[in-house]
Amino acid sequence: MKVLEHIYTSLKVEFETQYLTEGLSREEVLTLENQSNYFLPPELLYAEGVEYPVKYVLYPLSSRYYCIGRGIYKGLDSLGRVGNYLFHNVLFDTKELVAHGADPLAVLHKLIKDNYFVSDSQESRPEEVSLEIENRPQLFDSLTAEKKQNVAKLLLLFTEESIPRVLVVGSEPKRIEFAELILSELPPSIKYMTGIETYGYGQGTSAVISCIPEEKEYQGTYGEKIQVQWGSSESISFRPTVPAVDSAMLQHFTTLDHTDRIQFIDFLFSLKQGSASIVHFGELSKTSQEFFALRFSASLLHMAIRANDLSKVELFAGNLGESDWKQLAKNPIVLDLLYAGNYGFLPRLTQAIFSEKTFSNISGNANFERMVLSILQQQHASENQGAALAVQSNLGAWISAVKPREEIVLQLCAAYAPVWSQETSLAAFADSLSYLQSPAIAFYRELARSFGSKQFPSVLFSLPLPDNQNALHTLLRKICSQKQSDIMKQMKKHTAWFEQLSARSEGSNKACLNILPLAVSEGSKKGFFSFLK
Repeated sequence: MKVLEHIYTSLKVEFETQYLTEGLSREEVLTLENQSNYFLPPELLYAEGVEYPVKYVLYPLSSRYYCIGRGIYKGLDSLGRVGNYLFHNVLFDTKELVAHGADPLAVLHKLIKDNYFVSDSQESRPEEVSLEIENRPQLFDSLTAEKKQNVAKLLLLFTEESIPRVLVVGSEPKRIEFAELILSELPPSIKYMTGIETYGYGQGTSAVISCIPEEKEYQGTYGEKIQVQWGSSESISFRPTVPAVDSAMLQHFTTLDHTDRIQFIDFLFSLKQGSASIVHFGELSKTSQEFFALRFSASLLHMAIRANDLSKVELFAGNLGESDWKQLAKNPIVLDLLYAGNYGFLPRLTQAIFSEKTFSNISGNANFERMVLSILQQQHASENQGAALAVQSNLGAWISAVKPREEIVLQLCAAYAPVWSQETSLAAFADSLSYLQSPAIAFYRELARSFGSKQFPSVLFSLPLPDNQNALHTLLRKICSQKQSDIMKQMKKHTAWFEQLSARSEGSNKACLNILPLAVSEGSKKGFFSFLK
């Protein structure tokens, strides 16, 4: 790819730009000049036979360009003044670097290998730089367990609200190694906005990671930066102490492979910045998804709601607490998305809605009506049991609040009927049906009331029998629960009605055998069984 260049050194009056490729704005040039600095300890300015450090810098110049530069000490300038240096900056299009997956340190190694950097502006050099870069070894994976833990602590600090500033102390190859180690483990969202200098002395640098030699003459005051002693020892010393990192997060992070580590930091960084997308959650490895689901389920849920994207909620639904489900239950937009998606966690959400009685949000929602019906029809399925109990307890309140269509109510009654028992809630359920006046609804209303009393309602004998088998079995169960004398009187009085009931119950004794054991005595069983014959 084509690159832009900038050379900065001491000229006749002061340090000035000696060479500049066209295309840079004045602001970008000023930034280059401010960042192109090289200082030495005063006692070394006049020293002879000293091998002066080489300074490499990597930083985002602007939204357009990423700078990779080299600074070298030149000694005396043309006027005999000490402290002269030359900076050669190579500017890459940031978008192309990202598109090629070109790690800045890998590009730096290629520039060094190809002898691209110059010592004066007259040296020739290629107009383009190839981004076909050989893969660099994964330094993190080669570390000892203790070093991995310490580097991981530092890497995870890059996920806080502000990126930490780090000062690295070590020999020249070790300093570059550390910078490469850190940068190679960061995702593009952080990597290309993280400034690095492999040698620094004095003030004025804006680098996130700044390195200095081990020699005492280079040591100084560097403010609040985290100082890292990076050498060949098995451990890394921090000064001041690095803030504590969640031990489970640290352990999980150090066991991931390179790609997963990058995705882990990227997601954690964007999550804490409030800019993460629930879509990116699906890009994490399965183990990392489980990790984030366990610790950040509430944040993930908020992201899903903000993005109106619930496609990944199923991945962490098992980690949501009561307050999370209640929050979902109160969001009408979410409900529309959910019930159109047929997600596996819908029973749990329905349970929250009925427990909270947040019925105003789902008034007239046909998808929700179908969900309630499905839960009642499959109430013995393990994933539906909790939802079914919540629905049964508050079904009457929902019908009263929403007043669904009669066809829906009839289906709900038929599905609910098999679990009716002598509970006071059935009376409230019966009352909730009063806004509908058809004979079919009246049958369910009176039958529900009868389960809360000791009497078999005589009004049932004037109402048409339902076709639904669940409803018929509920009716049979109620009949069998009556005293033998009471039910026999009714049988003699309403012979045609009981004959019709027998016929509707598929005309077979088998249809009644599952109901008859609920009768209060053997006599009533035999009497009723005999009648049906």
